[in-house]
Amino acid sequence: MTADSGATWQAARNIYDPGAGNQTLGNQIVVLPGGALVNVFTQIDVASTGAVTSSLRAIQSHDHGATWTAPVKIADVLAVGAKDPQTHTAIRDGSDLAALASDSSGTIYVTWQDARFSNGQRDGIALSHSGDGGTTWSAPVQINTAPATQAFTPAVRVRGDGTIAVIYYDFRNDTSDPNTLLTDSWMVTSTNTTQWTETHLSGPFDLDLAAISEGHFLGDYQGLASSGSQFLPFFVRPGTPSEPNHTDVFLATPAP
Repeated sequence: MTADSGATWQAARNIYDPGAGNQTLGNQIVVLPGGALVNVFTQIDVASTGAVTSSLRAIQSHDHGATWTAPVKIADVLAVGAKDPQTHTAIRDGSDLAALASDSSGTIYVTWQDARFSNGQRDGIALSHSGDGGTTWSAPVQINTAPATQAFTPAVRVRGDGTIAVIYYDFRNDTSDPNTLLTDSWMVTSTNTTQWTETHLSGPFDLDLAAISEGHFLGDYQGLASSGSQFLPFFVRPGTPSEPNHTDVFLATPAP
């Protein structure tokens, strides 16, 4: 922690121990009105039998990070990971990571990949929120608008007026051609977490042209910011057939 704009920092220290043989991933902290801190992370537990389970958890600090509460479970992470529907080649996505944002009232929103909505058949985009500083969380709801296809690697942001946005990729425009993997980038917005409006950001582009790094790889996470009445999605897409293994970062500017 720093109290002088980053000029000096406290020594690093352990704020949570998941237990022997277990680990956490993707720790992200939001600062709520009043100064409370909430850290959301993926916890991976390994049982004595070797079985591995994952869940999203949250811990809170009300003294500027000096002490932290015991973890609260947000939800199990039931992602299966995206893959090419024709060749079954893996996509290196964000299936073990969550994205986190909060609004001016202190409501926290968490989104992640999850296959619970299709009985484990394919990943969709799940969202949960907390209105009490991370103590309790809503049941996960599916927010990707084409639930019959895989969706992956979400990011979330809340605009100043309280509008929520989530960006992600999906394969709704893919074909049966095994030589291509047509992919699109989308953004959905909502003011109530129940009704969502969809905006097409980019695509279809061929994900098969992306570099291979434990699967076709566009990144474990993407970026989403806002400015005034606009959301500013940052995302990665591959190059052209003349530029295989090449990716670029794009900024989309949807209409306010």
